[in-house]
Amino acid sequence: MHVLKFGGTSVGSSKRLLECLTIVRERVQHTHVGVVLSAVSGITNKLVASISSAKNGEDIGNLIDGFAKIHCAIIDELAIQKPALAKDDLYLFLDDICYTYKTLLQGVQLINECPTKVYCQILSFGERLSARIFQELLRCENINTLFIDAANFIKTKGALDEGTPIMEELEERFKTIRDTPHDCILMSGFIASDMDGTLSLLGRNGSDFSGSLMAVGLHAERCEIWTDVD
Repeated sequence: MHVLKFGGTSVGSSKRLLECLTIVRERVQHTHVGVVLSAVSGITNKLVASISSAKNGEDIGNLIDGFAKIHCAIIDELAIQKPALAKDDLYLFLDDICYTYKTLLQGVQLINECPTKVYCQILSFGERLSARIFQELLRCENINTLFIDAANFIKTKGALDEGTPIMEELEERFKTIRDTPHDCILMSGFIASDMDGTLSLLGRNGSDFSGSLMAVGLHAERCEIWTDVD
C-alpha cells in the first residue's frame, strides 16, 4: 500500500488533475494506493476571505459565483479530455455545495460572525469538490476505487478548527478497510469529525496531515506528498 497525497497546486487545473490520474493509474499496476487530495490551489484562501466579507456585510454573490466558475471550468475541460465523464453529476454536486455555501454565508451576514461549526463546514467545500471530481476521473479509467468520508475515519478532540487526531480511533476505523479488494482508496484531505460527529478540521495545511494519517491507518509502506506534478 502506497499513500499519495496531492496538494493544491497538483490539483490546480484540469491538466494537473489528469497528471495525478496518470500517476495513480501507473501506481495501481504495482500496489494498492490510497489517495488524499487538497482543495484546488487558492480555493481555501477564497473561502476564508468570503467569510470575512460576509461578517462585514459585504456582497457575497460574486464570491460564490467565482468559486463555482473555477470548478465549472475544470469540469468542462476534463469533459473534453474524458468524454465518459459524468459532467452533469458533477454539476449537481457543485450546485449542492454552492447552495449550502450561500446559505451559510447568508447566516454569517445576519449575525456578523461565523461560529466555528460553520467555519469548518465552509472550509471543507474545496476538498469535498476536488475529491469528488477525482473520483469521477478514477471511474472513467475503470480504476476500482473505494471513496471514504474522512469524517468517519479521522476522529479528533480539542478545537474543531484545529482538531487533534485520536490515534486509537484511527487504528480501529481504518482496520475495517485494510483488506479491501479495491485498487484505490480515495479520501478528502483536511476534513475530520469529533466523537459527536460534528465536522472538524485538521488546521490550515492539514491535508498533508490527512495523508500521513491515512498512511498510518492503512499500515502503508510509503506516504508520498506531491506538491506539484509537472
